[in-house]
Amino acid sequence: MEPSLPERLRALWDHLGLTAAHVATQVPADLSAFAQASPERIAGLVFCVPTRLDAAPFLGLADRVTLITGDRGLTADVSARAASRLAGAARIPLADYDPPGWADVVAERTGELLAIFRGLGARHGAGPGRVVGQGVHAGISYSISGTGPALVLLPFFLAPSQWQPAIAELSRDFTVIVLGGKHLGGVAALEDRAQAPSYQAMFRTLIDTMDPKPGEAILDVGCGSGALDRLLATRLGDANAITATDLNPFLLREADALAVAEGATGIDFRQANAEALPFADASFDFAFSITVLEECDADRALAEICRVLRPRGRAGIVVRAIDVPQWWNLDLPAGLRAKADIPPQSVGARGVADASLYKRIGAAGFAGVRCFPTMVTLDRTEGPIWRYREDAILPQLSAEETAIWRGAVDKARAAGTLCMAHVLHCVVGTKPAPSSSAGDGLERPAYTRQRRNVAGGRKSMAMKRMVLEIGMGTDIRGTDYTKAAVRALRDALWHNSLSIAKALGKDTDDMYVEVHIGVPKPHLVDKQAVLDILPHGTGEVHVVEGGLEVPNDEGTGSTVLAQACAVVKLDV
Repeated sequence: MEPSLPERLRALWDHLGLTAAHVATQVPADLSAFAQASPERIAGLVFCVPTRLDAAPFLGLADRVTLITGDRGLTADVSARAASRLAGAARIPLADYDPPGWADVVAERTGELLAIFRGLGARHGAGPGRVVGQGVHAGISYSISGTGPALVLLPFFLAPSQWQPAIAELSRDFTVIVLGGKHLGGVAALEDRAQAPSYQAMFRTLIDTMDPKPGEAILDVGCGSGALDRLLATRLGDANAITATDLNPFLLREADALAVAEGATGIDFRQANAEALPFADASFDFAFSITVLEECDADRALAEICRVLRPRGRAGIVVRAIDVPQWWNLDLPAGLRAKADIPPQSVGARGVADASLYKRIGAAGFAGVRCFPTMVTLDRTEGPIWRYREDAILPQLSAEETAIWRGAVDKARAAGTLCMAHVLHCVVGTKPAPSSSAGDGLERPAYTRQRRNVAGGRKSMAMKRMVLEIGMGTDIRGTDYTKAAVRALRDALWHNSLSIAKALGKDTDDMYVEVHIGVPKPHLVDKQAVLDILPHGTGEVHVVEGGLEVPNDEGTGSTVLAQACAVVKLDV
């Protein structure tokens, strides 16, 4: 059986020789069970701009708690509610500050935080740390610097710089022990979420809808811990190049380490800003971004994703749905349920976390949009993603409501029915080809070219087949379906010199040509480009599944073979 998080922390304390240590975190849930089981091993506890905080597990060490918070907004509200229950706790607001959950707080307020921590050393005692460098114990990584009382720093949820801007100065006064790994902070939540069967089902549906084929390049914008990239690499094998990007260097380091540990060495992790991707135009065939556009300028990010996709490339976007109630399978009174039904309202000023995503992707230049809001179910109540969502509710409840909530949870757990569900907005769009509407994988009405000097499309029902021309075309290295289709039609046309029109007293422009193209991915063919090469007459293009796509040995590209059939008709 896997050890629990408090068991891992207790083992780490023992391994490092810590009788007691100062501890700092943004994620109180990482410490809640450890604080309840072993309060004597925490000399002082700092919650640094927490966005969720259930005070109950920390009542036994309330006078050792310091709450660092913004002076307004979510963190101010959360800490104020907690301070009202934690008698003797110190609450220190940072002036003119309203940090979101992903704020880079140590980088933004370094000097103020250093002053607070120096005061912590004078306020509470802590056993000296044992200098052992760096390593991994009980599944938790650690890195140690400095001398003095032990100060253990747990990971922030998403902050790019984590504690790094303050470590050199803190090491003058403390033995600083920085922790990491997949069991703590945002990495733990992201890894836990990716294990939920319904979350994996959402991701499979997204990839199925995008439909990547061997040789096509894939971009992940905002990969976090890389959990989904590893799932994708397992599914696709070595057939596709996967580039996984994130703005957060800490998450990228953790993602790379997790990928190496699992043998998923083919993923290329790179630092990148979703609002200014460091890639040339038309670099990728597919891109996806999952629960990232809530935190950035969503419209700029969508435009950037569109820019780096090749024509007919597809983007899959998923965001949280703060406009749809979440659901807890608990027997709750109406007033309490009304509070519980409201999902966490965490979204940036220019982010998107509602159904406007479906309009925004079209405005960014995508076509053939497919929308599929999806419900994700969580039932692993000991996991960090469950705690993350539950801890957003508990601070809002009165003592009476808290007792009702915990009783309902215990009852559902005993019955085996404890779960919750929330909605994600999911969409896939296709970047149009030049001078053409993008396909979406569905067969469209055929493109038609109007007959010269004649209104309307086809001629009358007296049209009769005169000639059937057959050809084949390829694109050897570029995996360009349109190029292969155009070459196939030219092959069909160039092997014939038609004189039948003149023999029947007709002009060559009286011919009507039905073009049928067979390729493995019909939606990747620009029908207008195919139609434009007809030298005479009018016509239409139908594209169906057929032909071949043959990946090269390196898995970096494919050869496409297209088949063409041109049916020439005349009104006789």
